[in-house]
Amino acid sequence: MKGLIQNIDIINLLLIVLAGILAYLFPLELFIFSFAILGPLHYLTEINWLKTKNFFSPSLSINWLLIAVIASLILVIPKLYLHFIDEQNSIISIFFSRVNQWSNGAIFICLALAIGILFLKKRQHLLILGIVAVLGAIIFNEFESYILFIGILIPTVIHVYVFTLLFMFYGAHKSKSKLGYLSVALAILIPLAFCFISVNPENYSFNDSLKSTYIANNLHNAPVKFAEFLGLSDGKTFFFYEDLELRLMMFMSFIYLYHYLNWFSKTT
Repeated sequence: MKGLIQNIDIINLLLIVLAGILAYLFPLELFIFSFAILGPLHYLTEINWLKTKNFFSPSLSINWLLIAVIASLILVIPKLYLHFIDEQNSIISIFFSRVNQWSNGAIFICLALAIGILFLKKRQHLLILGIVAVLGAIIFNEFESYILFIGILIPTVIHVYVFTLLFMFYGAHKSKSKLGYLSVALAILIPLAFCFISVNPENYSFNDSLKSTYIANNLHNAPVKFAEFLGLSDGKTFFFYEDLELRLMMFMSFIYLYHYLNWFSKTT
């Protein structure tokens, strides 16, 4: 068992380095490939794994499944309808537009309940937490920082990078693996290296079709809003060949690719 863990840790170290190199060389192409190809494969294989872990819930019940289904419908159905159906003034479109405005609320409430179920054992306490979360979602829904954090950063940078680092650290701590700790350190150092490494825009020439795909699907929102969160830009503009944008695309490509590679290296 110890030898297996060590082999996985060595593979992960190599994957981190590989992801970093590819992200530097192909910041746009790599992100689209990771997001469009590896992402769906990752989630399809993850569902069964989560089921074997009882979704990390000590008291999973039909109620939690119902909450998850409702939240998923709020997040997905309005966006699909508004994307494919061009009837802006119809009653259904107006309804889905209103529902879509509460996407962040659905994420916020589910996140609060997911954390609560780990620490709160009594149903009445969870009910109180749920009520507080709903009120919080209503109150915070007009705040720009809340929308930025919940709607953009949690599904992207926090989910893909921060949570991955936490799981890696937990695994290294549990197995007492020095290589595991080294993997965590390397996964932190590579994005930092993107801040200081020499980047020459003339070395990059992105395909127009890929650029159109990137913009049309709002994939540029993640680096733009992350830069706004860090105070590096106004959060309104994006240029493919500017120094800041190139470094941000490298970062996004790295964290997405490694997030998926890390998963595939450990699953069967």
